Amino acid sequence: MLTLTRIKGGAVYATAVTYGDHCDGFLELVDTPIYFSPATDTRARDGGDGRVIELALTFHTARVAARPVELHKGDIRNRSDRGRWALRGLAGEIVPRAAEEIRCRPKGGPLHIRDLEQQKWLERENQRSHTTYIPQSFSSSVDERGTPIPPQMRSGWKPGDLEWSQAGGKVLRVS
Repeated sequence: MLTLTRIKGGAVYATAVTYGDHCDGFLELVDTPIYFSPATDTRARDGGDGRVIELALTFHTARVAARPVELHKGDIRNRSDRGRWALRGLAGEIVPRAAEEIRCRPKGGPLHIRDLEQQKWLERENQRSHTTYIPQSFSSSVDERGTPIPPQMRSGWKPGDLEWSQAGGKVLRVS
């Protein structure tokens, strides 16, 4: 199983899971850096960015400033294994998200390149909305005096939805 994550700056990182213990012996034998080498097709017919055709691990790469692959014994889906690895920095951000995606993706489901910055923003927004949003139940869009109730005061509203300003004044420009 494989996940792909795009980080700020456009680089794409892959996280893979192998099945069984046959990979652990391989990790003990390898003492030179291994590199991730994708073959891509940028002539996407569906209007997308392109597609990854093949993936390979190699001891040498033609890419400039390529970073070696990090290999870890254990199962990425197992929280205790991930804790034993003591991942920091970028790997510490990518691996837990990749484990969740692998856990939730249906067998044979499509691979998507996830955007790390967008995911972090969404997590912050979800956390903020859970701590600051107080649901109020309104049965209609007007209160008992007939005054319209702004959308942000109605139940079901979430950050990013349409809202009305509570300040008096005129709208000068909307873009």
